[in-house]
Amino acid sequence: MNSMLPQTGEAATWILVVVAVIALIGGISLLIRGKKNR
Repeated sequence: MNSMLPQTGEAATWILVVVAVIALIGGISLLIRGKKNR
């Protein structure tokens, strides 16, 4: 059962990846909105 649960290092890595992806999507969406507003 323990092998199925993600380890602390793996969990932290996945969290960083998710945050990075959200930041990229948010930044791109803001750039697109800024260009459309102009």
